[in-house]
Amino acid sequence: MRVLIVDDEYPARKELRAQLSQFPDVEIVGEAATADEARKLIAAVPYDVVFLDIEMPGRSGLELARELARSGGPRVVFTTAYPQYAVEAFDVGAVGYLLKPFDEERLAKVLERLGAIAGAAREPERVASPPRIPAYRNDVTVLVAPEEVVFAYAEAEQVYLKLHRDRLGCRFTLRELESRLRPYGFIRVHRRFLVNLAKVREVVPYFKGNISLVVDDAQRTEIPVSRALAPAVRRSLGLREE
Repeated sequence: MRVLIVDDEYPARKELRAQLSQFPDVEIVGEAATADEARKLIAAVPYDVVFLDIEMPGRSGLELARELARSGGPRVVFTTAYPQYAVEAFDVGAVGYLLKPFDEERLAKVLERLGAIAGAAREPERVASPPRIPAYRNDVTVLVAPEEVVFAYAEAEQVYLKLHRDRLGCRFTLRELESRLRPYGFIRVHRRFLVNLAKVREVVPYFKGNISLVVDDAQRTEIPVSRALAPAVRRSLGLREE
């Protein structure tokens, strides 16, 4: 179960992360401090459930939940100190409503409910393979599965797919690739780079909170992360905020 934690208070996120880490079926994939940051992460990374605070700076958690309900996004569990929003929460399809401070037993019941829902929705038929990306080597077209791509990048008005050892040309723009690959765990980290989060092996810190990513290709390529995108990248990797 891939989880996103959304709360504007870092101690609350830290506490929920600690509680969720007790459950082996839960994978905490990211954190966000606002609804807008969460929406960007949800667009970039496939999550199963969002643990969502309600009262936050900017848009509220209820507004985000309504948007996710309309777009078929991940399921929502509200985590809040305010009991008065419970009716609205279940009106937007929330699976759970946890009042802070909550204990492990109450959290376990919500996770059990989520597991039951996921099991009921699981289709017995074989799941279709992800669509492949057409690329080229010289004059030969190569069809590439998303999981083969370590990162994509733009250079001199040309876009390339970097595999473990090979580099292939691609006729999509980086923006088009971002749209196609977003459901498979890719995130924009720089105006010139799109990275497969599953292929990130190291995060290299630099001055003033800047970072770069070392990816799992044969060359162990180090990819720059733009300052503007660094907070979202950190959260998508489950890293502590600077």
